[in-house]
Amino acid sequence: MINMNAAVREELAKSWWIWLVRGILGIALSILAFTKPGATLAAIAIFIGAYFLVDGVVTLFHGFGSQPEGQSRWPRIIWGIISILAGIVILSQPLVSVISLTILVGAFAIVYGIMAIITGIRLRKEISDEWWLIIGGIAGIIFGFLIFSNVLAGALSIAMLIGIWALITGITFIILAFKVKGLAK
Repeated sequence: MINMNAAVREELAKSWWIWLVRGILGIALSILAFTKPGATLAAIAIFIGAYFLVDGVVTLFHGFGSQPEGQSRWPRIIWGIISILAGIVILSQPLVSVISLTILVGAFAIVYGIMAIITGIRLRKEISDEWWLIIGGIAGIIFGFLIFSNVLAGALSIAMLIGIWALITGITFIILAFKVKGLAK
């Protein structure tokens, strides 16, 4: 089932909580989007900015932590910095136009999706059920393209799409967290 050395398994198991935190944040974002679809753009922007900022800090922390043998820390560090910068920009100007926010969220989702798929493919020999990560990546890419095709639809449509994407991502990250945590056994 799992074909990896003990050191790689231990390193993955130690970082299981990072996937859990990211999953919980995703589900929290989906709850906001579904329960407050009429919220102002500023409120949505503030939550999205906070999500990007926290996700970036967690990812950066993970990037600077110990890495499995043969894995580069740079993709996580770069993604963490990009996510932090996106969060800061959004939080500093919460009344940014719908078009600007939509483009930023769409681009974030597509890049996230590509990175999640690459990570899932790289882990396919290391863990079973890596397809959960790949599904989350595909959902991110689809979400990003839906956002770009719906730029002028307004904050309500964006909020619903964010909710769907965040829910799928949150669930897949939580499942992945417990799968990776189980590697220590």
